[in-house]
Amino acid sequence: MRIRSLVGPLLLLVTALVAPAGAAHAAGPVMYPRGIGADFGPDVTALGVTVRGGDDPAGLRTGTLDGRTYWQTQVAAGTSYVGVTPDAGYASSVAGASVVVVVTYHDAGSGQLTLRTAAGQTTAVAALAGTNAWRLAAVGLDGAALGGGELRLAGVGGDAPRTSPSPRSASPGPGRRPPSGPPRPTPASARGPATTRRGS
Repeated sequence: MRIRSLVGPLLLLVTALVAPAGAAHAAGPVMYPRGIGADFGPDVTALGVTVRGGDDPAGLRTGTLDGRTYWQTQVAAGTSYVGVTPDAGYASSVAGASVVVVVTYHDAGSGQLTLRTAAGQTTAVAALAGTNAWRLAAVGLDGAALGGGELRLAGVGGDAPRTSPSPRSASPGPGRRPPSGPPRPTPASARGPATTRRGS
């Protein structure tokens, strides 16, 4: 398998990580209200995370697609992934919990959207089906994975997928378990705008 800049573009809309009690409200218009994250676009809004456009941010493109702003990777320009590093304080607060990473992406091209931890564990977040629509996907991780450093979102194989990942991670509430693998994509239009903020 080779990593391709989402071989064309990997369009990132939002990235976010969430605190334990927020998962129960994940289905509402304000996703993971006790979380941290970043909204991607020409101007980035970040809370509790540092984001970067791969090893060469000069190759990163930004724009708007279907009313949503995004980051777009370009392998040929040296930008093959988007890096997301949670603040140390947040990472340590969820180190003993399970977390869920939720990604909003534009489903174009083929291949997979993947998430790689600092320890080198790569998890498939979504399979691209070429529907040319904004979608939502989620994947479970051990909270300890957030403490090792940067998480990397990238496209693997296939064509150039246009992706707007909105990864968010949250500890599940009582009686909830994170998904063991990527669920079927859900149209992003079924949810309200993806925003991140700390809850009270």
